[in-house]
Amino acid sequence: MGANLMYSPLESVFEATMQREGRLLTTYSSGTEFRAFFRIRNDIENQRETIVIYYDVTAPVHSGTLVRIGNEVFLALNKETVENDVYYKSTLIKCNGIYNENNGMIHSIPFYSDNMKSSVSVGNNIISMLNGNVELLMEENSLTKQIQINDFFNEFNRTFKVTNKYTIDGITHLIAEVQADQKPNVVFSVEIDGLSSYVAEPNTTIQLTATPYINGGITTGATFDWTSSDNSIAKVDNTGKVTFISEGEVEITVVWMERNVMDTTNTIIVTNDANVEVWTMTIKGKEDLKIGFARTYTFVTMVNGEETYLSGVEYEIINQSVPIDFVTEDFDTGNNTLKLLVEDDDLYDETFTIRAYHTEKDIEALMNIRLESLY
Repeated sequence: MGANLMYSPLESVFEATMQREGRLLTTYSSGTEFRAFFRIRNDIENQRETIVIYYDVTAPVHSGTLVRIGNEVFLALNKETVENDVYYKSTLIKCNGIYNENNGMIHSIPFYSDNMKSSVSVGNNIISMLNGNVELLMEENSLTKQIQINDFFNEFNRTFKVTNKYTIDGITHLIAEVQADQKPNVVFSVEIDGLSSYVAEPNTTIQLTATPYINGGITTGATFDWTSSDNSIAKVDNTGKVTFISEGEVEITVVWMERNVMDTTNTIIVTNDANVEVWTMTIKGKEDLKIGFARTYTFVTMVNGEETYLSGVEYEIINQSVPIDFVTEDFDTGNNTLKLLVEDDDLYDETFTIRAYHTEKDIEALMNIRLESLY
């Protein structure tokens, strides 16, 4: 049988190695999956965790691409050109920080910080931040393009001010200077996903997941602790897998350990009665309301996890630092939607809470609203 002249030995070796060692990786920003195999580099500076990945020429990797490997995020420092049409390789470095602008507008950007010797001091095995500069290496994307000189962010237990910014070969470089401590406007939250119904049968299981957020944007690297309100009714393991044991009512809670924030499911009724109804309510809409712009909030009612219109829903505005006379309200009972408008720019950064409720079904939902300036 003759040789296949269209199939090179290099391609054969590459494909064999990929089949044997290849792993499915994901780009951080776009979520695109690709396969690669890698080698760990033994750097002299052991605080830098770097690897080299080998991937097909069609893979979505370039200099500056953020790549998720397991629970960690790495930044591609290069894309080496080789004299073949089979594969490329890149050196990746493990990100060691998350950029969250202190005004809350730009957040959840993984970065690698370099050249920190001028801003840290090591003594008695304790590292402390001093006056000086740090350099941040980031992926060039729509978020990093919004970062401006003189923006502030908090990381490494200090406040930094962006003093310079430039981009080379897909990598955005920020030079930042240590400043006096400044309290960031950052909100951490976590949400439980995977619960499609609030009714369950004994001897069944469901898989819950938790998603961590910073200022409404998904982030990574969170450690979760799962608990059940009654282990005799339902047990949950450290992955969020819930096993229902006996009839009764139970709630499942997850805690984001590093940020000490939590989320709890509505009450789950465990029963063999297929006709039981469990009503719940949520409020859909953004938690920031720009002054001068109307925004609509929807009061969503659900029975056994399925959206169902319910008449008789009411609402009130509570816990407010905003004078009630400055809030324009328009409530559509036919759709259970509430349109709000605040026009006084002096109320910037004030807050209030929307409470939606239904008395007969004994359900309610709360949402905290923060006013943002038009400018």
